[in-house]
Amino acid sequence: MSQAVHEGRRTYRLRAVGVAAIVAVGLAAVSLASVAALFWAIKVSLDRVVSADELETARAFQRLAVVGTLVFTATQFLSLGLAMIWLWRARKNLDAFPGAAPNMSQAWVVAGWFVPFANFVVPGRIAFNVARQSTRERSVAAAVVVWWVGLLVAMFAYRAGAASADSRRYSIDVLDLRVLSDYYSSWATTTTVGAAAGLLAAAGFAFAVTRISTAQEERIHRGWYEDQNRALAASAAGEDVAGAA
Repeated sequence: MSQAVHEGRRTYRLRAVGVAAIVAVGLAAVSLASVAALFWAIKVSLDRVVSADELETARAFQRLAVVGTLVFTATQFLSLGLAMIWLWRARKNLDAFPGAAPNMSQAWVVAGWFVPFANFVVPGRIAFNVARQSTRERSVAAAVVVWWVGLLVAMFAYRAGAASADSRRYSIDVLDLRVLSDYYSSWATTTTVGAAAGLLAAAGFAFAVTRISTAQEERIHRGWYEDQNRALAASAAGEDVAGAA
């Protein structure tokens, strides 16, 4: 049997931080979907208004959309931090696994999220390599691809919608309900695309993190047993030598 873990190398548990990251990513995806639903609710409310005096329902939905956007922003930062911690640990464990072949240095696990343009590729590439080196299940590597592509689509769609909304905010007549309805319809459409991609990304992330965490922790557990067996064998050998003397 091949050695599971290099002797003396430190390894990191993944399951707890992985679950936390999955929950945070899921909350971010759900909050973005809620914002998209609220934008559609604003649009529908505006379509049903006969006069500007009947805008209270639309205003209520608008206030909820602001809260939803703040929640989404907060969960984005939380999920980024937890995903970075999980990926750092998973990548670091590869250094302790005989036969593993990491494709990028440990420094890129953090830097890759912040270097312009590289952050479109590097984190996904590292996660894909971690999946390939941790388990033979092809579905896990495929789930990483789904997560990363879905995440990019979600971010581009959301930011494109927000940028378009900001550029039009001061050029529309807020008293023209048809124009205002079209404004929220456009924003809701891009946000819905982002939300759908985000939910798909969250599902891929959850599957990949769960399977990778399980595979790596099983290997770490085998390594611990190997260390115990080596220690027992060394102790037995020492006793035999002492007895022979």
